[in-house]
Amino acid sequence: MDWSILRLGTRNRLLTKRDGSTHEWLVIDTYMDVFMNDPEFDRDLSNLYNDIIWQPLPWMRLNIETQFPIAASGSEFREWASNVTFMPNDAIELGLGYRQLNGHPILIDSNRIDFRAYLRVSDSWGLGFYQRWELDDSTVEVQQYNIYRDFDSWVASVGLHIRDNRDAPEEYGIMLNFTLKEFPSVRLPLSVDNE
Repeated sequence: MDWSILRLGTRNRLLTKRDGSTHEWLVIDTYMDVFMNDPEFDRDLSNLYNDIIWQPLPWMRLNIETQFPIAASGSEFREWASNVTFMPNDAIELGLGYRQLNGHPILIDSNRIDFRAYLRVSDSWGLGFYQRWELDDSTVEVQQYNIYRDFDSWVASVGLHIRDNRDAPEEYGIMLNFTLKEFPSVRLPLSVDNE
């Protein structure tokens, strides 16, 4: 499939000085796609997208993503997704999200909330929790429980994953994740430096 897409939009960034450095406290991206060639849906225009990030304080962040149809696009679906994250102290991070999707040509309509929490037990250990509820049919779709171990340059986690597939059997899984926190610098002749 060949696609030809032109993205048109604006980006607004509001910056301020805080503690001797620049802090980006509001970002608003508004854009739409113009399709020269759309082999999938034969569209001319996409929905109008808005991505907003507001971080008035280092310990609080609000993300909002929207999609709304414009008259010329012929689209009928709408999406609203928001998420607020805050840290009441250095050891706890909490997040609450909401998403609503209506009239999408492929995905089913959705009206859901999610909650995530992270507790830093020590400099090396942490606990994580995530749940997602579909409000339309009162289903807890996803549950995750994780234990994290920080090894300075990378983090390992092991967790339990439970997924309710409604009419199909529930899924249970054990997750093992490894995350590299930063890449070491590499030089030629080849040597690795973990500064």
